[in-house]
Amino acid sequence: MRVFHHNHILFIALLTTLSGCGLHYTPPETPEAFEARRHKAVETYVQSNTKKEGLIYESVAFGKPQIVKPSSYRLLDSLYAIKYKNEQRGIRTDAILEEQIGNQRIIARNDTNRVLYIENHVFALTSDTTTEIYAADFQLSSEAVVNDMIIRESTFLPKRDTERYKQYLFNESFLNPGSQPSTSELRFYALFTNHFNELSKGQRDLEVKHMLLIMEIAQKRSSLGPEGIAKTLGTMAVFQNTSLFQNTSVSDYLSMKLTTSNFQFIKATSEPSSEIIGYTFVLNIEPNPGKGTISGYLMEFDRYFHVTRQERLY
Repeated sequence: MRVFHHNHILFIALLTTLSGCGLHYTPPETPEAFEARRHKAVETYVQSNTKKEGLIYESVAFGKPQIVKPSSYRLLDSLYAIKYKNEQRGIRTDAILEEQIGNQRIIARNDTNRVLYIENHVFALTSDTTTEIYAADFQLSSEAVVNDMIIRESTFLPKRDTERYKQYLFNESFLNPGSQPSTSELRFYALFTNHFNELSKGQRDLEVKHMLLIMEIAQKRSSLGPEGIAKTLGTMAVFQNTSLFQNTSVSDYLSMKLTTSNFQFIKATSEPSSEIIGYTFVLNIEPNPGKGTISGYLMEFDRYFHVTRQERLY
């Protein structure tokens, strides 16, 4: 007991001496903490470069980071991978492999090329009336310093559509916010994502607004059924150049007395399993229920719900 007590006193004295010399133990930074530090560096970088323009920055999300390693580091990783597999097989020692790892560690340590980190960041810049959503890649050093930024895409849209566009970006449910997206919602997202990839920047902005309008209609109807969506868009197309309806909201159009007849899917071929490429139907509109004359229009839409034919029948 005396020996233990004596050693214990020496240990405390040693800690006191080291503390007095200003030496403190600093735990190594965890991968999670380092990632958070990189994210903070990116956010600070964007804020500092946009605040002079009077824009409000909002951090939306970060994607999975990419780690770009020089060839010397990649070779070292492959040697460690071999060592790990050997240990899994019960092979504990391999003198040649250990020597290779030691040599490669020296080479990697002296390599002037350093590990780089690519952070994919989605953010919004908002003015009084509009929002532009950006998806950009930020290159950072191992010290979490931003070296470069490449904007992969940007989308300009009204401020009121920001939340709905975020739902699209992250494949969230817009029919039942907070729930998992349905199969029909995921198919809808995939349809328009593939469509966007075929468009120029200007065309894409217009098509994003068109998609968001469809999402709003579907959300208010609680359904992605094509007949209901096409019926509403058809009514908007009929009255879009009428001064009486220029400021009409989606909710107002949905409350109008509308009926459709002879609704059909347009398919690529006559085969039953053929791909749907559009819709056709007759739209019947009674602007003032019980007071006005019913008008009938032959309507055709493509698969993205663009009007391809509009013909008044009566």
